[in-house]
Amino acid sequence: RYSYAWGLGVVTFAMVVCEAWTARGELIPFALERCANVAVGIVACLLVEGLWTWLRRVPPAAPPAPVSAAARRVAALHALQGAIAVALFAAVLAAHQLHAFAQAMITALAVLIVPLGADAQEAHPQVRQRMVLRLAGCGLAVLLAVALLPLLQGRAAACQLALAIGVAAGAWVQQARPRWRYAALQFTVAFMMVFVQDRGWDVHPRVALARLAGIVVGVGLTFAVMAGWAVVVRRMGARKSAATRS
Repeated sequence: RYSYAWGLGVVTFAMVVCEAWTARGELIPFALERCANVAVGIVACLLVEGLWTWLRRVPPAAPPAPVSAAARRVAALHALQGAIAVALFAAVLAAHQLHAFAQAMITALAVLIVPLGADAQEAHPQVRQRMVLRLAGCGLAVLLAVALLPLLQGRAAACQLALAIGVAAGAWVQQARPRWRYAALQFTVAFMMVFVQDRGWDVHPRVALARLAGIVVGVGLTFAVMAGWAVVVRRMGARKSAATRS
């Protein structure tokens, strides 16, 4: 029922942990700023969504179905893979102080948060598909934004217009093309991240490319963790079968 809240909570936790390693001494202001940003965004979204719902008379959503004990066990094993991936990212981040690895950690969380069925293996194809779609969506957003930046020349009105058009395009694809919904979501988020760099409208392509590099590394390391997990599970299953036959 609260899966979306938990997902965003974990992402925020990863961001604050990364900031703790890369900017020690300024953690509390960063955490408070993060809370303030989230509060402002939520208020703005509630106002827009509330007005939209009132105008269109949208019926309330149905409550989610209860989760079985078997599904919870599957979710725990699935989450363990994410924990291993994030722990590896944190180790590299602590050793080398790489700012881009914040995106690597968030990428692991973003692609692993999928609806789970009765079998943990059912989630793996969905995760692999999300990896490809995240790479495609974020890569397209960063390349398009970097190509636009020389034309915009840091002008506030031009940057705001480009940002609004990019977000509107991504939102339209999410609604009109269900097959590409996740890629469109990643495109929208990455497009916003390129323009929102805490420097006003003084956007630097280097920051955008560093974030894209973090996403690529995040996908690669998460895939390696999942592949290694699958090998371990297969070997354990083979040993159990051999012991049963003997």
